[in-house]
Amino acid sequence: MKHVACYLKDYPRPQLVRKDWINLNGSWAFGFGGEVNEADALAGSLPRTINVPFSYETQSSGIGDKSMHKTVWYSARIRGKRKKRALLHFEGADYETAVFVNGAYVGAHSGAYTRFSFDVTDYLHEGENILTVRCDDDNHPARVRGKQRWQGESFGCWYVQTTGIWKSVWFEYVGETYLTALKITPDLADYSVRFDAEVNAPDEDTEICFEISFAGKRVQTAKLIAGDMSNSIRVALASEKLTYQHELWSVENPALYDVKITVWKNGAPVDEAGSYFGLREYKTAGDKILLNQRPFYARLLLDQGYWQESGLTPPSEEALARDIELAKKMGFNGVRKHQKTEDERYLYYADIMGFT
Repeated sequence: MKHVACYLKDYPRPQLVRKDWINLNGSWAFGFGGEVNEADALAGSLPRTINVPFSYETQSSGIGDKSMHKTVWYSARIRGKRKKRALLHFEGADYETAVFVNGAYVGAHSGAYTRFSFDVTDYLHEGENILTVRCDDDNHPARVRGKQRWQGESFGCWYVQTTGIWKSVWFEYVGETYLTALKITPDLADYSVRFDAEVNAPDEDTEICFEISFAGKRVQTAKLIAGDMSNSIRVALASEKLTYQHELWSVENPALYDVKITVWKNGAPVDEAGSYFGLREYKTAGDKILLNQRPFYARLLLDQGYWQESGLTPPSEEALARDIELAKKMGFNGVRKHQKTEDERYLYYADIMGFT
């Protein structure tokens, strides 16, 4: 298995990778709403421990309580840097989430399946800091549930509810001006790629540079002025002769391009990230699926993305890759995910292993 140039093990966001980050997964203090009060929780005094990012309902959490608790508290002692902006990311927490640092309210998020982030720089001090998280959930059937029961007992399957943090929590450090979003769209009509990039503080003195390489060799470089919040540029990949066997992505040959993105402010680099893309195109023609304009027979599994010991949360990054490896050995070339927004690392492994 060959990784792309920007790969970092366990990094939760494979298509916008920065090296300066801290994984906060692991042992946290924990308590149910009925057994703790807010003052103790904000001080980090909670009676239990939990293995984040696994929900308390799962065996992997170290608790394994499948009963419904409407409020759960988490606390972790962390060290933060003050020299850079500190971004706190939650890949997923169900359902109403409130975040506190050193007892001060930082912000809230509603939902279960999307990443949310807070700039916590001004809440941190030198040395040890207390991060506290409160999650509220209930079994109301109008909630966006996915693979979760909304009754006291499982029915029709053995899914239970998922409450609180169920995906990775992590710190990322950036400068005052930084890339906030990136979308990469290849176009086989003219062998080009479009970059849609956002920065937090756009102005005419901010540039974004894209350096594209393939198999370690430079292909193309492009720059744009980040004068707006959202900025786009289309880059022609005309410096190399493109062939289906070597540069187009396919399940037989999952060829990927590497991208280095640098944000410049007043002529100085202020942010750097890595990404990647594959040159591929899916279309339909009558009753056929076309991949790169050739007929593609999709041999797909209905994939649950659910583990007995850890529920919706993959037990490890290796488990995600293993699922794809086993499916390919059985002759399948892709999956249809069932009622789930999958971990972005699964999509990454699908890209590098030739899976759809």
